[in-house]
Amino acid sequence: MRWVAFMLVSYLVVLLQTTVVGLIEIRGFGLAAVRPDLPAIVAAFVATRARNGLDAMLAALVLGIGLDLTLVGGKAVGLMPITYVLGAAAVFHVREALYRERLITQALLAAVFAGLAHGVWATLQGVLAGSAVTWGGYRTMMIQAAGIAVYTAVLAPLVNAGLHRTERLILIPATGRPGS
Repeated sequence: MRWVAFMLVSYLVVLLQTTVVGLIEIRGFGLAAVRPDLPAIVAAFVATRARNGLDAMLAALVLGIGLDLTLVGGKAVGLMPITYVLGAAAVFHVREALYRERLITQALLAAVFAGLAHGVWATLQGVLAGSAVTWGGYRTMMIQAAGIAVYTAVLAPLVNAGLHRTERLILIPATGRPGS
């Protein structure tokens, strides 16, 4: 990883997530706002191309910390980085089984990453809130997590096209890995 360049990209992505993405959010259906998760797309992209799992998980940790420091509403700080690391580990371990350049694969991996990260986050928020969250409230949070995953999957091929152009700036190419 080229960490200085990645930190700059992470800052820009978190900035876009907290400002511009609000313009394309979907409201309704009895849910809070459903918006795509741009940092999840970047973390999934890095996890499919990182030289090793440590780089993929550290990149996800950086993006998760960036989100945790900018987004308000969580009852416990630190959960988003943990769930991002979990998502990166999952994507990193299945990447060799998939052809990462296909649009459907990019969308699927982004959906898996976002669904896993937000689903685990919602579950942990519910557990840590104790009796403040009902089963109906938990169900609503999980439906919202699924909506975020689907919306993220829709935008993933477009964002990945831009990331693919900057791949050499933020990642050190893997050598000797089959399927590269």
